[in-house]
Amino acid sequence: MTLQPFCAVAVIALLSGCAGAAPGDGRAASNGAMTAEIRRTAYGVPHIKASDYAGLGFGIGYASAEDNICEIAERIFTVNGERAKYLGAGENDANINSDLFHKRLIQTGELETLLNGPKGSPDTPSPDARALVRGYAAGVSKYVRETGAANITDPRCKDAAWVKEVSETDYWRHVLAGQVVVQMNGVAGAAPPGAPGQRASLADDPLIETTQLGSNAYGLGKEVTKSGRGMLLGNPHYPWDGQNRFYRIHLTMPGKLNVVGAGLVTNATVGIGHTDSIAWTHTVSTARRYGLYELKLDPADATKYIYEGVSTPMTKMDVTVEVKDAAPVTRTFYTTRFGPMMETNTFPWDAQRGFALRNIPQGVRSIDQYIAMWQAKSVRELHAALAKYQATGFNTTAVDAGGEALFGDMGMMPNVSKALGDKCAASELAKKQWQETRVPILDGSRAECDWAIDSSATAPGVFGPAKTPHLFRTDYVSQSNDSYWLTNPK
Repeated sequence: MTLQPFCAVAVIALLSGCAGAAPGDGRAASNGAMTAEIRRTAYGVPHIKASDYAGLGFGIGYASAEDNICEIAERIFTVNGERAKYLGAGENDANINSDLFHKRLIQTGELETLLNGPKGSPDTPSPDARALVRGYAAGVSKYVRETGAANITDPRCKDAAWVKEVSETDYWRHVLAGQVVVQMNGVAGAAPPGAPGQRASLADDPLIETTQLGSNAYGLGKEVTKSGRGMLLGNPHYPWDGQNRFYRIHLTMPGKLNVVGAGLVTNATVGIGHTDSIAWTHTVSTARRYGLYELKLDPADATKYIYEGVSTPMTKMDVTVEVKDAAPVTRTFYTTRFGPMMETNTFPWDAQRGFALRNIPQGVRSIDQYIAMWQAKSVRELHAALAKYQATGFNTTAVDAGGEALFGDMGMMPNVSKALGDKCAASELAKKQWQETRVPILDGSRAECDWAIDSSATAPGVFGPAKTPHLFRTDYVSQSNDSYWLTNPK
């Protein structure tokens, strides 16, 4: 790789004892000094060098904040459930619904459970992942302290009250919330029949292929390249603004890591890129990474559902959010053994039936997965990293210096075979959705309709990595979102 002449160099350090995260999070200084060198080339691309992951994260956070503080700050107050607090209710209560959804996720305690999980579990962040996040939070916070909201030049957040220092918890909440939220309005607006003042504006959240997101990729193997090495074309079709804009970055730990590419603008990772051994990109996957359960409700109480012949009460949770220039809003959420209740125009909650949303249990694995991907020396090792964590929500197309190409949609998918979907789609609505949209809507009254267990999977209820679509070739692989069999006609 040839780089443009360096046009700016900065060395930043956070010494032991300095506050590197928001008040109350005392872990920032526990590993001593964090230091990073930031070099900027033509067009301001940051090249960050550090001796460890904490320093690397620190440099990423500081450089990213210099360039993207408004996007970062908005993402943080979004996942903390504070959009309505700072911006008002929004059109059709969009900010209120967002806040209710994210506040509910916070109140479940799921994040704390994952962060305090057993050592070595793919669900539990590794020391390297924690160090990267600790450094990122410290870097963003240092920029905010030094600059001050009043001195930010971007008019979108200049002098805004929501530009604040970032804690490690803030960033982990961002990771847990995920890039593509499924049925936010459906969950925020779900209400049993007759509940006064509860129902939000109902709508159907579109499937990913109707949201104008897509990408293309071509991975060429040694059979078709003059050099005998792999060649990769990544052609992501992502927005030019907002949280899904790409941000180019180069990360180096001398003797340990050298990766360059792009990540989403609010992330601390290179999501698509290359090292001296491999190159990879992602394309939009149309796999369904969630499912619904159709519930038969207790005729005497629509907040109870029948499971194996027994009336089972839903769990209630009250969530309150602040609203700018208005009274706080409180809604009651109802949760089942499958997940939260949801309601849309297509999936109503009436006296006879309702629908629960079940998401894949991806958690906060993505940072460890990318760290493992950066270390891969071949597409075989890259495949092993994807299989270990199953944390990508996208197709991956990759090549290596040895001339082998890989395609894989290795992330978690509900373990619902055609046979299970056919057997457990009880209503005409469920059958239609299963046939036309591939969304599994299963009978929630029968234990036999639970997502199947695969002993090789990294989490319950999903397909194991060996059973997800993947292909190694030495001629080529290609990917344009759908379908898998078009990856290589041979």
